[in-house]
Amino acid sequence: MKALMAVTKWDEDGDNPDGSTSSRVMTDGDVNPVALYLTPSQRADCTTAGKLLSGFAKRSTVITDKACDSDDIMALIKVSGGKVVIPSKVNRIEPWMFDKTRYKNRYRIERFLGLIKEFRCMSTRCEKRARNYLSTVILTMKRYLLSNMKKQLIESTP
Repeated sequence: MKALMAVTKWDEDGDNPDGSTSSRVMTDGDVNPVALYLTPSQRADCTTAGKLLSGFAKRSTVITDKACDSDDIMALIKVSGGKVVIPSKVNRIEPWMFDKTRYKNRYRIERFLGLIKEFRCMSTRCEKRARNYLSTVILTMKRYLLSNMKKQLIESTP
């Protein structure tokens, strides 16, 4: 899993002056985390989406919410041959059509994020330093991956 941290808004000690941090996550089709980007939470989703999408596979489908509705993100996905499944924002002058059937699969990603937040260290954000919090997020996601692999192994055993 590729893990990145935007350190531009944090001070020398790695603290966010505002005290809040957001985790931007990219998953594969089986909802396994592929990339993680840690940012100060006042930063918009669309500004970090380009960094996450730079590592996605060619000709894959990108499903995200309205926060990533921007022409730059759409162009980045289309240039690499990917399919865009992003609903239009309400204030877009010319809204576009999107595959609502595929968009319904987005609930799986939201469930994944909900499961990750069930861990107390994630929901209460006990770690105040950005690099320590990043380590906590990575450990939590690896624990999720291991439990997911265990379930698949049990299901495949006759």
